[in-house]
Amino acid sequence: MKKKSIRCYKEYANVYPGVYNYLVYFPTREGWSSFTFVTCLNCGEIFVIDWENPVTNGMSITEIAGNLSCPTCTLPLRNTLKKYPEYIKLPNGKIGNFNPSNFTSSDDESLILDFYEIIPT
Repeated sequence: MKKKSIRCYKEYANVYPGVYNYLVYFPTREGWSSFTFVTCLNCGEIFVIDWENPVTNGMSITEIAGNLSCPTCTLPLRNTLKKYPEYIKLPNGKIGNFNPSNFTSSDDESLILDFYEIIPT
């Protein structure tokens, strides 16, 4: 599985009762790009799906995951993959969440990070 550089925002947010200033990432909405972040609920690894890639056209997240395994914990992604940051695996084992629609930012606050890209096989 290869990594892809994605422009995204970061926010320190309350993602679970008593969990404050937790670092959350979410993709920017720019130009024709259409990216979604997803996460492995077992280990918390964050992945990207590029919906502009023709091979993902009309597929669900589970279909895209197919027979792929998480490169971090090796579990089958079809069993552990959820949308991120709607689901965030916290270090304490709990599942938190964040709604990026409440976030306002400018492009000068974005950064480019590398995430594993999920491409169906």
